Amino acid sequence: MPDLPHLYTTREVADALHLNVQTVQAYVRAGKFPNTRTVGRKHLIPVDDVHAFLYPPAPTLAPRNTRSKAQQRKR
Repeated sequence: MPDLPHLYTTREVADALHLNVQTVQAYVRAGKFPNTRTVGRKHLIPVDDVHAFLYPPAPTLAPRNTRSKAQQRKR
């Protein structure tokens, strides 16, 4: 049997993050938890989405120009 992801209700996420349940519901509607499953009127949020919300990936920096200012002026 495949290992199923652990799912949290909006109440559980709200309690863990010290947020209001309505705030978590608004985040679900805004797409901040992209893999949320809706069963009836309940939202089930995967633990991976909560982790990604708490620890977003670091932005990647554009590569620096390795040419010196004198080389750049020669153009």
